[in-house]
Amino acid sequence: PIVGLDVIASKPRSWPVITGDVTDRALIERVFAEHGVTAVVHCGGVSGPHVCNNDPARVFHVNVGGTLNLFEVARQRKI
Repeated sequence: PIVGLDVIASKPRSWPVITGDVTDRALIERVFAEHGVTAVVHCGGVSGPHVCNNDPARVFHVNVGGTLNLFEVARQRKI
């Protein structure tokens, strides 16, 4: 099954979408465990001019740190 993670609750989908942030490592671990994640397709990120105009550190934290969270949890689970 497919499960999504989005920082903003969005319109209903035909798969579950969890509202949360990729920078929340505990949430990522919980999603992997509860949903039996076996693969990751990461298509998200924030764009400074569109989301965090005056906070480039936040853009870096989400895009790099959050992606690292996904990779590390997947690596630990041997995905």
